[in-house]
This record gives sequence, structure tokens and C-alpha cells, in this order.
Amino acid sequence: MQRSAIFHELWQQSFAHFAKRPQIHIAGAGVSGLHLAFFLAQRGLPVVVHEPARCGGLRIPLVFACHSLRRRHVLWETAADFSRHWYAQCADGRIVRIHQHEGKSYFTIHLRHYLRWLRAQVAKFGVRFSMGKASLDYTPLFVAAGSASLDFAHNFRAALFQLPGWESYFRLARAEQIIPNTVLDRGAKYLQHGLRAAIIHPKNSSQDAAYQLAKSLHPTARHALFHGERLTTRDRNPVVGFALNDRITDFRALARHLKQKQPVLCETVFFFTAMGYHAMTYTPFLADRTARWLIGENIAEENLLGMLTPARFLPP
Repeated sequence: MQRSAIFHELWQQSFAHFAKRPQIHIAGAGVSGLHLAFFLAQRGLPVVVHEPARCGGLRIPLVFACHSLRRRHVLWETAADFSRHWYAQCADGRIVRIHQHEGKSYFTIHLRHYLRWLRAQVAKFGVRFSMGKASLDYTPLFVAAGSASLDFAHNFRAALFQLPGWESYFRLARAEQIIPNTVLDRGAKYLQHGLRAAIIHPKNSSQDAAYQLAKSLHPTARHALFHGERLTTRDRNPVVGFALNDRITDFRALARHLKQKQPVLCETVFFFTAMGYHAMTYTPFLADRTARWLIGENIAEENLLGMLTPARFLPP
């Protein structure tokens, strides 16, 4: 079987999987987990979100969304169009600030405030929160990105790995100017949201190099240096879909099981993770389409989402 046919078959096996509206459990109350909870609960599924930390989500306080001006893969372009509409509805200046450049909208987002706002929105749909750790005893369990879900990523270590990095966070005076990205070290990004600003340092930066760069750009500003880790994939694209059962070790085994009409999905674990640097662009779109797919709504992006299945990391 060709890979496209395999992805189609996996899609079909998952389609309308939650038509009976089962109890859903999500590991992680960060960007991925809360968006997924919102769109699943919006469609009538009962949801519990497990987050052992007091407040889930990235430590990075400022993020971009929909900011690339270059034409990218159809996944990015489709997600960006969806997310522009999504963020425009909550662009109040304090949480989400909208910018215009060359006829396109992009956004800077104060992530902590945004996650609090989103948590309040999902609560309106009856989503419950638990500070206990999620367990494979829950069925089905959605694994979203973050520390709450790393325990469940071990089966995909060849595809998923932790990427460390540094970020500086500033509280500015009104007179301080925006720093153009052209003056930063290659690979660094500068974000400003009102009187708050941040530098995402190059991935190979040392603590001392990150500190010195921050001090040189805003020598008088109060600032903090954060170090965090995020889950990413080798191709920088998300993982969306049910895990495969333990008997599936390579593509030949997967094709053989599918030809023989044998079950191939581990219906207890669904990965919705590794959104990477474009998390705030990908996630609203993918959460919406995933919820539609699993309750049985026909959507146009079967090929698009099918290519994000964990099966794409199986060896030949």
C-alpha cells in the first residue's frame, strides 16, 4: 500500500470515533490542551483536563501568531487563515494585539493572560480540571504538548524530543523603542506587546550569551531570563492522531494489518502535540478540525490532517 492510502485508511478508522460522545481526558492545560478542550466541549463532548501544575502552559510570556509573510506549506496557510479570524475576535490590546503588514494581519499574544482567558471559556462548556496526573487508565486520553504529557511520549522518542531554549522578558519604560529583528543575532526573535517585550534567543545560546544580549538591548529595563523546554518533532510539524498498537513496528507491518482488516489503532491514546514555534498558528485550526473529524463531520482537510498521523514516523 502507498503511504497516502495508509493515511486514508487510518483516517477512516478514526472518523466519527466519538459519535457517542464519550468522556474525554486531556493531559496538559497549555496551548494545545485548552484549544482542544474548547473545540471538543463546544461540540458536546464531556471533557476533563489534567494539569498537575497550578497553571499549565509555556513559561514564555509573549508569542507570535500568523506572522510569516512568506508563502508556506498549505497546512500553515490554511491554519493561519483560520487563526486570524479566531484571534481577531479576542484582540483587545491587553491579551491579543493585532498588527497589519503588507495587507495581512499578525498578532502578538500575552500568553499567560490568553491561557487564563481560554480556560474561562472552556469552563463555560462544563470542562472540568484536575490537578492529578493523567493516567492511561483513562479512555480515551488525549496527549497534548507539555510537561503533563511527556510521560506518554516515550513510544515516539524517535519522532518527539525536548528542545531547550532561552527567552528574555522585559518590562519597558514608555520611552523605549522597538528593537528591529535585523539587529539581533541570527536566529533570535524580538516581540513587543505594549510595555512588555521578549527575545527568543537562538537555540544554541548559552545562559551568559543570552543574558549579555538582553542587557545590551535594554540596559535599563527590568528583565528576567527564562529557560524552558518544549516538545517538538524532527520535521517541525504536529502529531495528530491515535497511537498505533504495539504490534505495529514499521510500515510493512502496518500495511499488512490494514490489508487483513486487523485493528491497528491504540484507541486509548490520541496525540495532539509538538506544535513547535508556530503553535499559536497551528493549534486553533487543528483543534477545530480534529473535533469535527472525531464526531463525524465531513471536512475538506482529510489529506492535510492524514499526513500528520504518528504513523508517518514508522520506518519503511
